[in-house]
Amino acid sequence: MGAEEVWAVGNRVRLRLSGMETDIEGYVYTDDASVGCVVLQNPSASDPGRYDVQVVRKAVVEKVTRIEGDASEAFVPKWDEPREVNWGRLRQREAAALQKIEREQARINANVTAEVQAVFDALAKTLPCRWDGDDIVVMDVVRIRPPYGVDDAASEDEPCLARVRMILDKEIGKKSAAKTLK
Repeated sequence: MGAEEVWAVGNRVRLRLSGMETDIEGYVYTDDASVGCVVLQNPSASDPGRYDVQVVRKAVVEKVTRIEGDASEAFVPKWDEPREVNWGRLRQREAAALQKIEREQARINANVTAEVQAVFDALAKTLPCRWDGDDIVVMDVVRIRPPYGVDDAASEDEPCLARVRMILDKEIGKKSAAKTLK
């Protein structure tokens, strides 16, 4: 019997693995030559109606023996029936993924330095932000113009302005501290 016949799907096999004292047995579920593995499947002892699987690297198999059995012992690996593709749901997921990518791209401004982008990202962690040209617009009420310092933030909404300035001051302080440590 050739090696390919031993690994045929549905065959019951006993494997002796290097470094193990006991052999393992199971029904060949699949043989993946491209990665050098075989998958064994057995009815689950703990959950009737379910199956346990073991993935075994063929490189550690010292000996393989096909176990013959009568027809009453025959085991056919169980595969779930293929499910129908829900095209509507698939299109919804695709549209949601594309919207997410567009939102993420809109958060990046290629015209500013990495430091300015880091300031935007810090603000965007806690507050809704967007780019309007080179200006950062926070909560649609605070506008931060270049060079993006605390005094460059402007708004008629004083509480929002105070909150944004506090975050800006903290972020600029972090950047200054990091530069002095280098």
